[in-house]
Amino acid sequence: MHGALVTGAGGYAGEFGQNRPGIAASDDRHVAGGVLEDEVSRTRLLAALDLAHADEPTLAAALGASTSSEVAAEVARQRRILSTALANAVNVLNPAVIVLGGFLATLAEQDLEGLTEAVRGQTMFANAEGLVIRPAALAEDRLLIGAAEAAFQSLLSDPIPA
Repeated sequence: MHGALVTGAGGYAGEFGQNRPGIAASDDRHVAGGVLEDEVSRTRLLAALDLAHADEPTLAAALGASTSSEVAAEVARQRRILSTALANAVNVLNPAVIVLGGFLATLAEQDLEGLTEAVRGQTMFANAEGLVIRPAALAEDRLLIGAAEAAFQSLLSDPIPA
C-alpha cells in the first residue's frame, strides 16, 4: 500500500480467497459456508468443460469455443460471485486498479467491461469512480518472473552494495 508491502501481523494479509463471499442466489452456492476459492475455482471451470487439466491459453480457448449452456452457466455463476468479492475489496481498500491473474484473468476477459460494471454496481459510488480492472500483463510468465524476482530480491533492492 503506497509502495509498501502489507503483510499483516502473521504474514497472511491479502489472503482474499479465504473470505466468504456474499452469494445472493442460493443456487449459486456450491459449498455450504465455502470461501471464495471454493466457489470461484479453476477446477470447477475445468470440470464444466470436461477437461482434466489445461494451461491458461487452453482454458481460455476452450471457454471461448464452448457452446455448452452448462459451461456458460458456470462462467456466469463464477463471475457473479467474483464481482461481489471484488466489490467488497473495493469498498474496503479503495484501489484505483485491480489486476487479475491466472484463471481469474480468463474469467474477466470473457467480458471485461461487464465484470467491471458488475463490480462498480456493488460498490460505493466514490470507490467505483475511476476503478479499472485488468488482466495481468505478464500472463503465463507471471510465476516465472515472480520467482526470478524473489531469487534476485537482494540484488534488486540494493544493486550497488556499499
